[in-house]
Amino acid sequence: FAGTAEGQVTAIIWGTEGDPREGQQYVVSRGAVTRMGQSADDCVLFVASDDGTLFQFDVHLMENGEVNSKKAQDPATFLDVVLVTRADIEEKTATMADLESKIGEIQVQSEYKLHLHDQDWADKTKKMKEEMEAARGAAEARFEAQRRRKEQQELEAVEAIQNMERAHMKAAEELESLYEKKLAIEAQRYRGLLHEKEDIECSYEEQLEITKSKYNSVIMKLKGEYEGKTKEQQDAYNRLKDELSNTKKQYEE
Repeated sequence: FAGTAEGQVTAIIWGTEGDPREGQQYVVSRGAVTRMGQSADDCVLFVASDDGTLFQFDVHLMENGEVNSKKAQDPATFLDVVLVTRADIEEKTATMADLESKIGEIQVQSEYKLHLHDQDWADKTKKMKEEMEAARGAAEARFEAQRRRKEQQELEAVEAIQNMERAHMKAAEELESLYEKKLAIEAQRYRGLLHEKEDIECSYEEQLEITKSKYNSVIMKLKGEYEGKTKEQQDAYNRLKDELSNTKKQYEE
């Protein structure tokens, strides 16, 4: 191909035999042709002129009066291809299998440790519940013993008062006319016993309230300890679970 100062492009046919001869001519611009270039597969011609014009021509050969188009080069030949040997692939496959086996072993160990931790936590929780039940049972037993003692003392006090009343009434009936003074003394004594009874009842009510308060405080303390231990166990369980998740993520990466 040749470019001229008049802006023409001429195709020159020059075979292995004979003299070269001019082929078709094409006018591409009004200015002179300054640059020409072909693609790597010789199928495209690029022409540039000094007036800034750029032309693209498809190049075809004529054989026996027919156009013989060149096949465009396979685009795959322009790609970067990396060849990997079968030994490298087998080595990579073996490495991946080994890593998968190690990951499986780690998962089994982690699951076993988690199972042991869950079992230990369940045993401790069960033991704690048993201890709390035993403490509550002992507190209830002490409370019941105090209540029975109070009732017994109240019955004894009532019986004593009744006995004294009967004795007083009998003495009053027998010695009403002779022992009015003694009757007054006995009445005063009776009032004292009533005050004593009231004091005893107040004392036992206070003791009952104190016992209830101690029982409630013991229950609340045991409940707080249980909740604290349960929370610690739950936190430890969550930490172990997070460590397992992080371990899985690290091996997956």
